[in-house]
Amino acid sequence: MAAFIGGCIVYGVNRYLFGGNADLSIFIGLLTSMWIHANEIKYEIRKSDR
Repeated sequence: MAAFIGGCIVYGVNRYLFGGNADLSIFIGLLTSMWIHANEIKYEIRKSDR
């Protein structure tokens, strides 16, 4: 859920900063949400190894 919310926030900020370039904002938002999700998975794997 954090990945989705983070991606939406990044999309909104980028959309505002880049003056309406939706394609670039969507790309960066999706990239950010995938990065957050991958970090959550790494954290869960490390937590289960203990």
